[in-house]
Amino acid sequence: MILADIENHRRLVNELADRVANLEALCDNTDVGDSLVDIQERYSKLLDKASELVEVLQCGYDEHQSFFEAHQDCERWLMNMSHKLMAHNSLSTSSYELTTRQIDRHKLILREIDDYRQTLDSVNRLGQQLILNNARIPNLASQVHARLSNLEESYLNLQSTAHQIR
Repeated sequence: MILADIENHRRLVNELADRVANLEALCDNTDVGDSLVDIQERYSKLLDKASELVEVLQCGYDEHQSFFEAHQDCERWLMNMSHKLMAHNSLSTSSYELTTRQIDRHKLILREIDDYRQTLDSVNRLGQQLILNNARIPNLASQVHARLSNLEESYLNLQSTAHQIR
């Protein structure tokens, strides 16, 4: 939006250039053209600066999005795994064979939970990087730390429950 607004002013600068060219032709004064060059250079610098700023803002936005999407994915996984664990635990088995299969499935669930630690660590790194890159944003660090803490607590509770069921 900012860049679009600045780009819209390009038309005005071009119109000014046409008028300056006409004025120079009428009065044979090249000094008028010098002021146009100054305006064009300032416009170009402004456009470059705005482009850089938009790029920085877009990177920051993308970084926020990546963290919050990864965080939501973790929350979903934890919720699904919790349901899976509870559903698995509520099965009643009456034979040795069924009990053995249920124990094997539970071992797989435990391994899946333990393996998910890497994903949580990755989300934690994203959060820490977000905090480092945005140190000037008030309350961001506390919000990210709270989210990471909640994820960690949920994960540890799930892991503890899975080991208790074993």
